[in-house]
Amino acid sequence: YMNEAVGALEALLFEVGFHRIENPCHADNLRSAQLPQRRGCQLDGTHRGARLTESGYADTLVYNKLSSDS
Repeated sequence: YMNEAVGALEALLFEVGFHRIENPCHADNLRSAQLPQRRGCQLDGTHRGARLTESGYADTLVYNKLSSDS
């Protein structure tokens, strides 16, 4: 369901004029990272130590998709 929901949201955002969508996800959550990959997003990079967790700082992966990618 998540893939379909994100696809509908992407379509709506591009339809109303967005040029770029960013999709950040936790670097240690592989299933979370698979969604933007399946949606055709490109990996911008890793924000090291971007969020504080109970066990310390953790990395965030940032994916993007351009309206021209759709």
